[in-house]
Amino acid sequence: ILNALHKTAAIEQEAEIQRLRTEQAERQLAEMKRSEADRLEKEKLAYHLKKEQELAARKERILHQLHHEIRTPLTIIHTATETLNHYRDRISDERRQQYFERISDQFWRINKLMDDISAVLRGSETQPVSDVIGDPIDIRQVCQGSIDTAHRLTDTQGRVTLTTQDIPANIWLDVTLLDEVLLQLLTNSLKFSDDKVRFAVQATDHELVFSITDHGKGIPEAELHQIYLPLFRGTNIGEVRGLGLGLPIVRNYVKALMGNIHIDSQVETGTTVTIQIPFVRLEPPDPLSS
Repeated sequence: ILNALHKTAAIEQEAEIQRLRTEQAERQLAEMKRSEADRLEKEKLAYHLKKEQELAARKERILHQLHHEIRTPLTIIHTATETLNHYRDRISDERRQQYFERISDQFWRINKLMDDISAVLRGSETQPVSDVIGDPIDIRQVCQGSIDTAHRLTDTQGRVTLTTQDIPANIWLDVTLLDEVLLQLLTNSLKFSDDKVRFAVQATDHELVFSITDHGKGIPEAELHQIYLPLFRGTNIGEVRGLGLGLPIVRNYVKALMGNIHIDSQVETGTTVTIQIPFVRLEPPDPLSS
């Protein structure tokens, strides 16, 4: 009996020890879970704080750039207006016309900036709709018009060389959207490069291929996946003006044209943008039909 009681006491003692160990392990596990939860919560708060700081810095940078983008043409308009008001009788008609043209150009730039912001705010959910099919278009004339406007926007001349190859005469595509795409790409190339910009256009049986090549700053490889984000600006662009609206607009409009876009870029080497846009081949009218 004493032996049995001794064994029973030993078993109870061992059970108590095991219970205490279990309770201690549970307390340690609960403490570890609380510590892990606290760590995760701290990491989450740190992550959100970092994102808020980045967003605040980005907003400040965007507002500063937007202020600069609008203030510059407004200053030119103000200066030209003051000159016309005070010295209208002392300047020639030719010079006076130049001042009026300068004012018109700056109003056009502000309006263009507002249109770009509106296009980005609308986003890809409200893509522009192509116009109804009309008369055949002159692709070279459209491209030359985009070049002239890009030179005008960037205050440059003669830096874009245009070559066309095998362009059919009886084709149609949305000139409004195409001009906006080409204008944005050409403006970027002229802004980020001091060298010549090569603009080539060729045609296949069913699509036009536009290629714009510059020898400018290029895009860092690590940032290529961000270039279509609205308001994104590369880390190597320095003081070059802009809001980071061009490429998001281009991708949206190329998609509306049912085309494709590809960008190949290397830092300090240059960038080549290639877009492929299908066209409609128009049949010539039948001279015998009514």
